[in-house]
Amino acid sequence: MTPPWYRRRGWFVGGAAAVVVAATVLTDLPQHASKAVQASEDTSIVKEINTDVKGCAFALNESLTIHRDLVDHRVKAKDRPLIPGLLRDDQVACSFANSDIFNLSNVEVTGSGASRYLQAMVGTITTWATSDAVVAIEAVQKSWAARSATSGEAALARAGKKLSHDRALAESELRTAERLLSASLPSLVLPAVGPQPG
Repeated sequence: MTPPWYRRRGWFVGGAAAVVVAATVLTDLPQHASKAVQASEDTSIVKEINTDVKGCAFALNESLTIHRDLVDHRVKAKDRPLIPGLLRDDQVACSFANSDIFNLSNVEVTGSGASRYLQAMVGTITTWATSDAVVAIEAVQKSWAARSATSGEAALARAGKKLSHDRALAESELRTAERLLSASLPSLVLPAVGPQPG
């Protein structure tokens, strides 16, 4: 006599296999993290970006302070021999020779709806450091070498405009990410630098 369908071995094996396949598919489906989790992860990313660019931000401020001192004739005689080395160090701090800037350029943002804007912000801040800030520091180096505030003035003014533009762009990308997350993220450590007078 044929056993009822629910006691047949073939049906049992097939049913068990179907259950295993279904469980596998369900566990492999992408899991969407809550906005709170996404905001926490993206907060860590922005903190990492700030850590990576902080040295360059300091270096740029130092170079622009040297330039202002040159303009205002406030450079002390005892400090003059140190300034070329300081400016060289400042330039390196904003270049890919600095491991922090190299790390910044390799930051990858994934996992949230705001990822696209935060990844764009990484690119903008990398440009701010390795292009805009470096050009500004080089202009200060030129002014210092000539002992003239007017030498390199045009390059410094152009760099100041680009620094200001790219900082505003990075801030805009950050604000868009915040709106998508419905959360606040850390502020950027980029100094507000406008066009620089010679």
